[in-house]
Amino acid sequence: MPASQCATKKPAPARAPRGLCGLGVARFPRCAALALAVILADPRSARADQVSVAGENFPGAEIADLRHGKLIFRAADHTNHEAWISDVDLIVVDRAGVFDDFNRAERFLAEGDPEAAIVRYRRTLRLSEAFWSDLIAVRLLKACDRAGRLDQATMSFVRAVRSKRVGSAAVRLLPRSIPDRPTPAAMRAVQNLEGALETAVSNEQRLPLELFRFVILARTGDARVESAAHTVASLEIPAAQHCPDVCSVLIEAFEILGNSELDPEDLAGLDRAIRGFPEALLPRLLLIKGQALLAAASTRDEIIRATWPLMRIVAHVPDDALAAAALYETALALERIGRAEKGVDLLKECLAHAHVQAETAQSARAALERLNAQPQSP
Repeated sequence: MPASQCATKKPAPARAPRGLCGLGVARFPRCAALALAVILADPRSARADQVSVAGENFPGAEIADLRHGKLIFRAADHTNHEAWISDVDLIVVDRAGVFDDFNRAERFLAEGDPEAAIVRYRRTLRLSEAFWSDLIAVRLLKACDRAGRLDQATMSFVRAVRSKRVGSAAVRLLPRSIPDRPTPAAMRAVQNLEGALETAVSNEQRLPLELFRFVILARTGDARVESAAHTVASLEIPAAQHCPDVCSVLIEAFEILGNSELDPEDLAGLDRAIRGFPEALLPRLLLIKGQALLAAASTRDEIIRATWPLMRIVAHVPDDALAAAALYETALALERIGRAEKGVDLLKECLAHAHVQAETAQSARAALERLNAQPQSP
């Protein structure tokens, strides 16, 4: 990230903390970039904020902005940094006044007391503006989720989606405290998300809302989940948002759809994931595609083509446990086209695989017994 441009300005007299509004508190300047330049240019305004990201601590930092879901700050060594706000563990703001409540909220959240954090985040949020209001709202979302307050977490999530400083990066903030059965809170959350979808002004806003709606429907076992899975499968998610949670959600959607015939949009979404997801997820995606194509195949050529993604797993990641599953699925495909003897060889290879899973091994043994019992071709 390029270094921030600095501007020269005469030292201003002492005043209330920037970024706050309310009784007797100065308002944050309209241009956040200019405000940062003033802070950096005036040594007497130097801050000693603190940011902790994924276990790495940055004491003596200067928090500058929240942009596209990333916290922008300058470290004590004057290097500029940005970090996904979802990866930030702790923020300490070196300003007087209501930021004291924010700092207490951060401490409570880090110490496992989200209820106490919620009270203080809300108190600070009422007196904040500029990027601080969105930053505090995102931290409030995290606290509500950890406290199991799905209704409130959903409202905070919708706010993050609508914020220009977060937008599609809200997919990295998907709440996790979702019940495993239909509850009034879960149904209200779905209704709130559907209402937000009706007023969404762009695909950037629709993306995280659709993902979160699907997650709730899937976790609660709602009958609408298959329809939602089709919608999720067709979403074009920017590569920058391919975080572990998002990838897991999409794979879940593809697995749900893999139990039925994938339509062309589903397959297109699956192919986008195969091209764009981290390499470690490739075996799972290829297995889903192979199984789905086999379920829909009716001719010899279609069956043969359906085995191609399966054999990619065997060829490129032979030591992966899913390679054994791919061998099993390919053996069944060969049986369908009259190549049972070759299927027997693959089943034996599957059972000999060092990482074959118990369920796959059980199915492979049953298939091997059946094929061995069949009359051999002349």
